[in-house]
Amino acid sequence: MVNIKSHYSRSAFSGFWILEYGEIFIGLIALDASLDAESNDLIASDKKFNTKKGTSRTAVIRHFHVEEQYRGIGMQKDLLDHAIQHAFSSDSTVRTIKAAESSLVPYVKECLRSAGFHLQKYTDTVGVLAWKLGERILERDDWEKEGEKGGK
Repeated sequence: MVNIKSHYSRSAFSGFWILEYGEIFIGLIALDASLDAESNDLIASDKKFNTKKGTSRTAVIRHFHVEEQYRGIGMQKDLLDHAIQHAFSSDSTVRTIKAAESSLVPYVKECLRSAGFHLQKYTDTVGVLAWKLGERILERDDWEKEGEKGGK
């Protein structure tokens, strides 16, 4: 990606958030809700659509990381909740959020699952131990139903 600020400002529902405590980096999450959010060719799509603004019905979590020492206190949940709230709360354009999961990054997989993301499909198998990579999705309707039950 050539220009992070430009890329994540093409849709009002996209965002790139860095969580810090003072000057200490805790983690980050990036949500892409642009018209080409589902494209896997980020460099080409950034060049092709960098001036095209608009919002897709599907947003994609492109980056999600929390430093290891902050995972035990659930900082990843705070970041994910913020991104979901941003995508779903203001307008009904975004209907689905997608995120990649991997058995190699168990804290992300568990965080997505506990936030209501369900496994849509396995996308690949990697490594000598055949670790599975997958794609999880969260539908707006499911999120709203859960919010009604949980008082969100």
